[in-house]
Amino acid sequence: MARVIDDRDVVETRSTAPVASGAWTAANIVYLLFGVLEALLAFRFIFRLLGANPASGFVSFIYNLSEPFVAPFYGIFGQPTFQGNQTTAVFDTATLVALLVYGLLAWVIVRLLTAATRPRI
Repeated sequence: MARVIDDRDVVETRSTAPVASGAWTAANIVYLLFGVLEALLAFRFIFRLLGANPASGFVSFIYNLSEPFVAPFYGIFGQPTFQGNQTTAVFDTATLVALLVYGLLAWVIVRLLTAATRPRI
C-alpha cells in the first residue's frame, strides 16, 4: 500500500492489520477444542499415573471419553507399571504421545489458518 506524503514523495507502508476476523475466530475455536482435548488427556495421564480407581464415576468417564484419542498411539512404547499396596500406577506413554501429537496438530492447523488469510505484501 502506498501513501503519498506530498507531490514528490511516496512512502511505502506495510499493513499491520491483524489476521482476518474469520480466521482469528476459527483459530480460537481450534485452540479451544484442542485445549479441552489436552486437558482431558492430562487428567487421564495423571489418573493412570497415580493409580486412580477406574470404578469411580468421574475417572471412568475420563477414561471412556479419552480412549478414542489415545488408541492410535498404543504400542509405540511400553507402559511401565508400578504396583503399590492397593493400586497399580501406569506411566501411560501412549497418552503422553497423544498430548504431544494433538498439541502439534492444533498449532499446525492454526498456522495454516493464519497463513492463508494473512495480507499479501
